[in-house]
Amino acid sequence: MKKTSLNLTVSIILFVVYIATYVVDLFTTKSISISSVALCVGAILAFALFLRKMKPIYYIGIVMFAFLSQYLGAMLNLYTIIPAYDFILHLSSGTLLMLLADYGYECLMKKYPQASVPDIIRLLLSFFVSVASAALWEIWEYSGDKLLGLQSQGGLDDTMSDIIAGTSGAIIGVFLLKFILNKTQKRTVK
Repeated sequence: MKKTSLNLTVSIILFVVYIATYVVDLFTTKSISISSVALCVGAILAFALFLRKMKPIYYIGIVMFAFLSQYLGAMLNLYTIIPAYDFILHLSSGTLLMLLADYGYECLMKKYPQASVPDIIRLLLSFFVSVASAALWEIWEYSGDKLLGLQSQGGLDDTMSDIIAGTSGAIIGVFLLKFILNKTQKRTVK
């Protein structure tokens, strides 16, 4: 129950921030589109509905990534203001997706506690899920551009640098996850 209330509290705070930002913008610059607000609000509501029972560390990671990409990046135009912002987000998404893939692995292993899988398989599985997710995201952006007339991609260089950034983030995630696994295993041995 405690983790659910923490997750919902974070969601409520961000919901208020999104709405307050839009209201302030309505009375000042009128530079924020309603579609940007709808995406932010829709995402936070979906997270609160469907992911609220997740461990807070993972839930907050997802919510903060959405905050950085949707709110700061799209709604407040950091993608335009900071040229490397998109690269930084794709890099961090690789690490976040690594950890989320491992969370999925943990959930699966709870259902099959008798199974024993070496850490290298766990790391490789999480790595490949993260890299595949980066590629799938680029396919999603490409499809949106072609089918809906969006402008998410800046051509082949943008696509490849995004996939490379996501893969680099996944490599960082491998080392981070290995560190976490080593610490956890040392705790259980004691």
